[in-house]
Amino acid sequence: AAAKALGRLDDDAPVLFAMRLEHETSSAVRAAMAASLATKPPPPAAMILVRQRVLVEPDEHTRLELARCLGRDLAARSENAATLRALLATEVSDRIRRCAGEALAIAEAAEQEPSRAGR
Repeated sequence: AAAKALGRLDDDAPVLFAMRLEHETSSAVRAAMAASLATKPPPPAAMILVRQRVLVEPDEHTRLELARCLGRDLAARSENAATLRALLATEVSDRIRRCAGEALAIAEAAEQEPSRAGR
């Protein structure tokens, strides 16, 4: 709860949380920090760390929250798509594959929408 609250209150928290993910030993705390990252678009430095961490994170719930973070910020950061595709190729969790696949499908549909409007 503290990680989520701090993430909402402190503008520096997303970067601090992203940096701390690989060192935090508690999977519950990592998941809470990752969930707070997904509540609002993190700064670019935090997103770099999220993209790196999601592919090596051992905890399924934390990976899911990191994938949600990448998916929510996909429109603003197209480099998240490559990470979500890599996650789709390697992930064993159906929930995480579904999350990544839905985010990619929504982004693809949004990209195609302007071209359809011009027809």
